[in-house]
Amino acid sequence: MRDKMMVLGTVLLVAMTVGMGVARAGMVVEYMPGKECEIGADVRLRLTDLDREGQAPGVNDNNNATQFMRVDTRVWGTFEFGPDSSLYVRLANQFRVYGSREGDNNADAATYEFGDEIIVDNLYVDLHHVLGSDWSLRLGRQDFIMGSGMILLEGTPGDESRSIYMDGVLATWETEASALKLFAFYNDARDRAGAISDEERALRVGDTTIVGLDYTQRINDALSGELYAISSNIDEAIAQDANANPLDGQLRIGGIRLFGGSAPWDYSVEYARQFGQYDGNRDFDGSMLEARIGVAFPDAKLAPKVSLRYTSLSGDDAGSDGDYEGWCPALGGMYPTWREELTVYHFMNPMPAYWSDLDRISAQIALQLTEKVRLTTAYDVMNADEDDANGDDHYGDVVSAFLDVKVLDNLDVAVEYARHFAGDRYDNGQDGDWTRLQAIYRF
Repeated sequence: MRDKMMVLGTVLLVAMTVGMGVARAGMVVEYMPGKECEIGADVRLRLTDLDREGQAPGVNDNNNATQFMRVDTRVWGTFEFGPDSSLYVRLANQFRVYGSREGDNNADAATYEFGDEIIVDNLYVDLHHVLGSDWSLRLGRQDFIMGSGMILLEGTPGDESRSIYMDGVLATWETEASALKLFAFYNDARDRAGAISDEERALRVGDTTIVGLDYTQRINDALSGELYAISSNIDEAIAQDANANPLDGQLRIGGIRLFGGSAPWDYSVEYARQFGQYDGNRDFDGSMLEARIGVAFPDAKLAPKVSLRYTSLSGDDAGSDGDYEGWCPALGGMYPTWREELTVYHFMNPMPAYWSDLDRISAQIALQLTEKVRLTTAYDVMNADEDDANGDDHYGDVVSAFLDVKVLDNLDVAVEYARHFAGDRYDNGQDGDWTRLQAIYRF
């Protein structure tokens, strides 16, 4: 099976390369007199080998490596109604071919077989300059990333890389120096809006309603500020606190971010607190701190850029019966992984992108080897915010490297690798490896 998977992946990659001469990224056509439509498509191929022996803290289990090919295909179109209105629709499919899996070595991708479904990935209407004002509206299924993405980014973590959408309305008021966003989304725990043969996948930790505002102000060239407030309800949650109480309830988040820079420096500092109640009368009391700083040397040989990043997500204290001190990422915040390399250590419980109880220090160096080839390396130190019953807090260290190649304007190829050196939070103490070959082709 593994050999067949590699052969199929190679054939698809070659087919994408051969097709470069006749395809182009996006095409504009007139779908009715005076009305234009821009259409396009893209294909993303990923060959992944994940050998994650210490897949969960406290579990001593030598699982099989996961080896699979994942193919994402999307077709999209933008239809103009007038100078200030348009319709955007995007359909998507993901299928996988497994060589082996963690656990029972089941090679059947039962709900990710080729042609099993086509989903409505995006479907929204854009209205600009509403009633002659500076307001715009986006109505429908859409991808929404708030600010840095630490709070709101991944609307559908359960399907991993297939989609990130949210269903609702986004109102934006924007001037040269200011922007105010008001939003309301409802995300069902299971998607039931497939265009063809929907698999009703578990996409989120529960049925989630989100209402909030996000205000950004540019103060000067070196400093901008962001303030946000979010209120949400989570029903039928599959996530639990350290005492196995379900996290159904009302989650409130308030935060501030300062960001900007002056060449060659850039920075961002963000802090957020969580409030509200769950499971009847228990309190949310989590916090998040994220700080980044980078310096670039564009005129030096290889144009290096050095970045440092610190991420702190509070952990839940098992001895606290009345509160949940852990950071609750149920709204789809950015799991602190750069390109999924941290899946080499993360146990994804209760689902992917559910990050909590983490102190991460990361150092990155990026080098421009040629005009079209870039190499980035990183070193991450991963600790828990709360010690376990044995007093252990070190998840381990992760070393990663990424080689990005711009083959053509519409073809990008990447070779990616990460190694996890297991810390004392893992009973078996075995290291893990993550290797991936990726190609993205835009028609």
